[in-house]
Amino acid sequence: MRAAASTPLPCRSRAGASPLLRAVRAPLLAAALALLSAVPARAGGLDPAVHRELAAPSGWALHQRLEEQRLVVYARAMPSVGTTAYKGVLELGPEVDLARLWAAINRIDGHFAVGQSLAESKVYARQGRSSQLYQVMRPPPLLPSSQRYWVLHAVEERDLAGVAGHHRRCWSILPPGEAAEVRAAIQQRHPDAMEVAMSHGCWELRPGSPATLTYTAVSDPGGSVPASVARALSARTLPDNMLSFVRAAR
Repeated sequence: MRAAASTPLPCRSRAGASPLLRAVRAPLLAAALALLSAVPARAGGLDPAVHRELAAPSGWALHQRLEEQRLVVYARAMPSVGTTAYKGVLELGPEVDLARLWAAINRIDGHFAVGQSLAESKVYARQGRSSQLYQVMRPPPLLPSSQRYWVLHAVEERDLAGVAGHHRRCWSILPPGEAAEVRAAIQQRHPDAMEVAMSHGCWELRPGSPATLTYTAVSDPGGSVPASVARALSARTLPDNMLSFVRAAR
């Protein structure tokens, strides 16, 4: 993911360019801009259509309220991917160290130690606030064929809009044509694991009184898992995942 160094080419100033050169340059520049605009923004980054829907404040309906944990779960239909997304909003008490919580969420290589669901969690490339990573689920007891893995592109943003401690980390699954070597190595180590068909989401930590942790996700495990079962699993694991990170930060 490291950007290649480039050497600037010498060029004449616009004032010194001849009318003929400017006449030739203009259509070439227009063609280059048109070509760049045709390159899919999806490659190696967040899926803009999905994340616009996930970030929309409207369209969410109450799914579950866990009063004791101060956690509310919402659901909404996602036309961009044809399934249901879930969003958990957790109120954080003063006993939760927000810096430690965000460090736990952002420390991808340590995610396998949070809860019991992951066998591997690793960032394999990084550039600035962007990273590429993979995670492998542990096979459920008696159901090794249900083991899954995913390869993601993630972007972290800190101190959003100048507010100290307001952080967000979003991800999208990498397209099938990318990270072929990473995928092959995972399958060599975990031959029974299947890659999930789709995964997008965001963590967001917002300071305040109370501070809140929001976790938004939409996924498709792929394989022969019925859609209704996949939705039920997503709705159940989302609050468990959030509470596991809060416990890890205490």
